[in-house]
Amino acid sequence: MNTGEAKYQNLIAALTAAGMRAELHNPDQLVVCTDEPVLTGRIWITWRNQWFISTWTPAIYSVPDDVDVVALCLACVSWESGSFYTIPDKIAQQFRLVRLEQRAVEQLLTADDSSKE
Repeated sequence: MNTGEAKYQNLIAALTAAGMRAELHNPDQLVVCTDEPVLTGRIWITWRNQWFISTWTPAIYSVPDDVDVVALCLACVSWESGSFYTIPDKIAQQFRLVRLEQRAVEQLLTADDSSKE
């Protein structure tokens, strides 16, 4: 198991223990949601030499290294208004998230495998 795979497996275990559902939909796209019948607050996470969190817009944000990713995911899936197009400002500020510009989003989504380790 490479470093990226181990990071996903460890995060899946921690998210599950915190009561969330986490499933790899692609080798580098971990979808996180509540475990309720109607899936709310869906986000996805990816590892590219650091964690990134995204909505389905996609609005992608870099996650600072010292942020508790489980707490961040819990804040997103617990957001009272359910799904959202961008991470709510309150959450973005609390976790010091920085939204990527479109060019950086395109680079992230087309990155080669070396950044996934």
